[in-house]
Amino acid sequence: MAMATGIGSLFEQANTGNTEAMRGLAQCYRRGEGVTKNLAEALHWYRAARDGVGVSSVGSDYHIGGDVDKAVPAWAVAADLGHTPAMCMLGRCYQRGVGVECDQQRAVSLYSAAIAKSPRHSWRLGVCYLRGEGVPRNWATAVRLLTEPTVEHAQAFVGWCYLWGCGVTRDAAMAVRLLRSFRGSNATVFLGYCHERGVGVVLDTEKARELFNNAKSNAPWGAEALGELGEYCQRGDCGAPTDKRAAVGYFQMGAEGGDPVSMFHLGVCLRDGDGIDCNVEQSQHWLVMAAKLGHRGAAKLLSESSALSNGWNNSVVPQQEDNTVETLKKRVEALEELLLQEMAHSAEKFDSLKKEVAKLEKENEHLRKELQEEVVKSTRYITILNTMTSLISATVGDFVVEKLLGTGSNAAVFKVQFQTTTSNNPSSLSISTTTPTSTSGASGSVSPTTGMVMKIIFNWENTPQQTLLRRKYMAECVVLSLVPNHPNVIHPLGALVIPCLPAEFVEKIPSDKKYFREELCNNKSLAILMPHCGITLSSFLLSSTSSTIEVKNLFVQGLKAISHIESHFVVHRDIKGDNILVDPETGKLTLIDFGEAQHCPNMDMMVSATSQPWGNTGTMPPELSMFLKRITRGTSGVFSYSKCDSFALALTFWDALLPQSNRFIGSTMNGDMSTFNTQKLLSQFPLHSFSSVKPSQPQVLFSSAASTTPPQPLPTQTTTVASGEEVNQNYNGGVDNTVVPLVESVMIRMMNPDKAARLSAADAISALTHQSPSTNKL
Repeated sequence: MAMATGIGSLFEQANTGNTEAMRGLAQCYRRGEGVTKNLAEALHWYRAARDGVGVSSVGSDYHIGGDVDKAVPAWAVAADLGHTPAMCMLGRCYQRGVGVECDQQRAVSLYSAAIAKSPRHSWRLGVCYLRGEGVPRNWATAVRLLTEPTVEHAQAFVGWCYLWGCGVTRDAAMAVRLLRSFRGSNATVFLGYCHERGVGVVLDTEKARELFNNAKSNAPWGAEALGELGEYCQRGDCGAPTDKRAAVGYFQMGAEGGDPVSMFHLGVCLRDGDGIDCNVEQSQHWLVMAAKLGHRGAAKLLSESSALSNGWNNSVVPQQEDNTVETLKKRVEALEELLLQEMAHSAEKFDSLKKEVAKLEKENEHLRKELQEEVVKSTRYITILNTMTSLISATVGDFVVEKLLGTGSNAAVFKVQFQTTTSNNPSSLSISTTTPTSTSGASGSVSPTTGMVMKIIFNWENTPQQTLLRRKYMAECVVLSLVPNHPNVIHPLGALVIPCLPAEFVEKIPSDKKYFREELCNNKSLAILMPHCGITLSSFLLSSTSSTIEVKNLFVQGLKAISHIESHFVVHRDIKGDNILVDPETGKLTLIDFGEAQHCPNMDMMVSATSQPWGNTGTMPPELSMFLKRITRGTSGVFSYSKCDSFALALTFWDALLPQSNRFIGSTMNGDMSTFNTQKLLSQFPLHSFSSVKPSQPQVLFSSAASTTPPQPLPTQTTTVASGEEVNQNYNGGVDNTVVPLVESVMIRMMNPDKAARLSAADAISALTHQSPSTNKL
């Protein structure tokens, strides 16, 4: 759906004349991303954007696909737009007579125009002087153009010049060194020629055959190179000795590789018995194939022939037709059989078209629904953004950057502090007691004197790609708007629109993030302000002397966060250690980063093989991994996300409690989560002797024995809201402060590969706190 959403946005902006959107839409059509692959549509949008590179790439796609008749007009458009590679490709078509009538002088003109813009194309004109095509043959000029400037593609022809002394002193060893230094198709073919004849190397026909086969498989360039070698041998051209039989062999390989020029030459040789025995039937076959692939010379020969069935030599006299009854009867039977075959084929094609139409109608209905949903979402995005930006009466200049917490592909996260000056004291920072995503109270508000986190999304309003980026981050706020405030779930405090990012923020970004520093920071950015919730779960466990009671309390808080969002049909889909923060002073746990979250009615959601169904593959539930294996690219299915976050939470805690030297997440064992097995987890990654967690029994983290030392409850947290009143919140959450032997077994039951037998978050809370299961559990 995300891809369809992006296509809809690109289409809307492209129709308003946005060239970046046109390019993006053309790329989608060219690659078949989010839409059915359609080179004609891609060409249309690249041409509308006046993108010569894009138009030329579509022409190359047509060429590789064997449709040179469509490739030539595309290259002609790209050439008119000043794209020099397209000028050269169009020139090559005129030089070879493929897709257009052969016109070697026109080819020279196009090459010259390309050279005027970029001298690196001079080697193509050098090949014309080498072969005397469109210009008088001049090997000295050819060598000069082939070597100035140095271009890899030219090295093969320079090597050929050294092989036969064309414009340079003949040096076969130098020729072989040059040919071996370049892996292009012409170099491969020329090197095969050397091995076949023992020129500059030891005679090795097997090696020659291997090189020729490698070139033939590299369509279309290798096949074209074989055809060119055949022309040299057929005419005794470019210093090579005449060898018509060998030329036919090269034409045969080039024709089999799909080169229309090779097909044409092979057809003529078969027609005239030139280097091979005459074979009219085979001649007709190759000439027809060449004509179908756009060779104008082959098409002309076919049209001039008055009797195809009597051969291609005009001196052959047509035979007398046999009009006997028996012969006519056989012809009628043959035509009837052919007609039946055509009818069957037409019926199959009609059925196929009906299925395609039905599929398109279904996709159209799906896209229509998505468009309606997108309109609703867009309205909600605007409303939420306006609400968020109205909650904070401050500017980015009112904050001091303490440090950079991390960077992503499109954003950076900073820890910030509100400035305390005589003219700008903390009380001047106004943060509404109602968060932008809920009206249920002040759980998202903080005191201006406490640390805050500022998530800055770069390039907020610059390109169509950033439209998709805006939707991704605003979707996070939309999801949270469906979830009432909860002490263990992050909620944004507000947002600031930044016209230009201040230097102090830019300086904190590492120098290797050049893209951020030089481009994105100069455009409009969006800063989302959130409370600072502490350090990651793994860091907390490694840096503290946590007891089993504290581990249990943290786990229950995580369960409460999962149970809360699931009760409102929201799935996080990216539960991992970095997205679970713990306040070292209070022991409060907070679930953050809802960038991958989705609102799923009844916890069901349409998932496709090309979508992003889960954030971190290391915590992907095994049933989702198996589901993705069953669906193929381009298809989709409905998947139930029920109990998926519960699985990921238990696995994340288990992993965080393991020694750093033996972690599950990121190991080879979890490379394919569809094979996840709790018995293997227990045997290979047991929770034993974890040094930084202090269990009651020294060798086992969760012991069945009671603690000999009365456990101390976690400290009470006091949160200051904008109104100034104190709210006393105990984050033990009613947990019985005893060492409970069920903690480890509860985790294992939550990681059960059998989803039906797996504990939900609500059931796990009940098991650990001796409370009745929540009435709103799923």
